[in-house]
Amino acid sequence: MVGAIVVLAFGLIVRELPQFTGAEYRIDRILGQHRTGFLDWLAFGLNDIFGIAFGPWLAAGGGLFLVVRQKGLSALALVASIAAGCASCWLMKLLVSRHSPTTEPVWISYPSGHVAFAASLGVAAYWIFNETRWRRHVLLGSVLMVAIVAWSRLYLAVHYPTDVLASCLLTLAAAGFAAGAWNRYLPKLLRVARQLRQDA
Repeated sequence: MVGAIVVLAFGLIVRELPQFTGAEYRIDRILGQHRTGFLDWLAFGLNDIFGIAFGPWLAAGGGLFLVVRQKGLSALALVASIAAGCASCWLMKLLVSRHSPTTEPVWISYPSGHVAFAASLGVAAYWIFNETRWRRHVLLGSVLMVAIVAWSRLYLAVHYPTDVLASCLLTLAAAGFAAGAWNRYLPKLLRVARQLRQDA
């Protein structure tokens, strides 16, 4: 909750500072000065993969794969992580209502939904592989994935730097909240489910 409040307060402050926003937009322009065909292809590809068009299918595919591998709890962790991160992101967008730098029609940019989805996916992957030998590799890959998606949002000039930073901080706060709820309530639910199966 503290993390969410900090992100909210920061968003409300920067929204009212046009000088700060102008300085941020200059960073976007610097990153987009030397655009190439390959970088455009990469940035627009990430826009589709981590956006509304393809992102839910990516999450559903990962969950289905885990269910098929008989890892139901891991699939539930994946869904919980993504739901917590994306729901908190969209709620923050509505509360702050900061306009995107260059998109038409104007949309709400703070925080970045694409970065929130990527970060939520990375958190879920780390949860799933936390007790395996792949933990460090998954952590490094997740950080790299979030960094590249964040770069793509600035390269395309559809978000300010603080938008992508806020997404990372908010997703970590939401993941902490979800983990607390998971540890507190899931064991009780599992005990109830086992009892019901035994009674049946």
